[in-house]
Amino acid sequence: MILKAVVLLLIPVSLAVEQESSYPLWQPLLGLLETCQSKNYQLQEKLSEVQSQLFEVNLKKKDLQAEIAQQAAQITRLQDQTSELGKLKDLFREEIAKLREVVKSGSGTEPNEAEKNATIAESGELAKNEATNTTQSNATQVKNLPDRCPSIQDILPFYLEILFPGLEPFQVCCYSDGEFGSGWMEVFNKYHVLTEFNRTYDQYINGFGDVNKENFIGLEKLHILTSQKPHEVLLYQYKGRRYEVICENFVVGDRSEGYSLKQIDGCRGDTSQFNLIQGTKFSTFDRDQDGNPDHNWAHELGHGFWFNAEKPLLDRSLFLQLYIRRKD
Repeated sequence: MILKAVVLLLIPVSLAVEQESSYPLWQPLLGLLETCQSKNYQLQEKLSEVQSQLFEVNLKKKDLQAEIAQQAAQITRLQDQTSELGKLKDLFREEIAKLREVVKSGSGTEPNEAEKNATIAESGELAKNEATNTTQSNATQVKNLPDRCPSIQDILPFYLEILFPGLEPFQVCCYSDGEFGSGWMEVFNKYHVLTEFNRTYDQYINGFGDVNKENFIGLEKLHILTSQKPHEVLLYQYKGRRYEVICENFVVGDRSEGYSLKQIDGCRGDTSQFNLIQGTKFSTFDRDQDGNPDHNWAHELGHGFWFNAEKPLLDRSLFLQLYIRRKD
């Protein structure tokens, strides 16, 4: 019995000794694991940053390609104009040569007063006709402007001047997507961590920016376009990966309605990322209409949007792009 009792007393002591002897073995392993987890998190953050920078470089590349295409088109027009001027110059020389021959073979008498007056009247009539023709030509050009982006396009991006009832002619960027096709008009293009979109409510109404770079088409144009013709909407957002939403119906209300999302439905994709709710009014830092008394999301995120009371998943550092397309 005594021996048994001694053995029982020695068992806990033995276990304690084993635990103390094994502790130095797994302690460094835990430290190494924590270091690896920290490095992995840092690498993920770095990867996200590099992906955002790569996307920005690709956008600038597209802008440069578009600018090169525009310059090439302008060079072609100038070459055509130069060719026409050359033809006119040759014709003028021929007329001068004919006039010299007439002077050499003629009587040498100067034209009388009646002939001078007839020549002046004829010149004035020609000038008047030319001005009329020029005006009619310009009117025809404006009338023939398209009212939407083309349904098929090979160039990305494609810049176009359009004319829509109720609006003056304006230039837009037409976009083609490999998944959703062509015919998309860019209306909201926000780059990475820039302040271009931290604008007033009135500036958002009128629109701002450069169609070749960051820009917003304007709430009033957006209202007229979407309320007169049926449109769908496509939204992109980038941060490490691309989020996208496409909605089959998209209508923006007028100023008295706070340029609200009057109709938005048939949405699919990463809908929770944008949280677009029908009836939501457009908010800016100086016109907070998000319905949250404790926050001004437009001020906190640095740009205007259709924010609602819930905390948005949008980030001020994100690329954010919005396109619309006619359905008729």
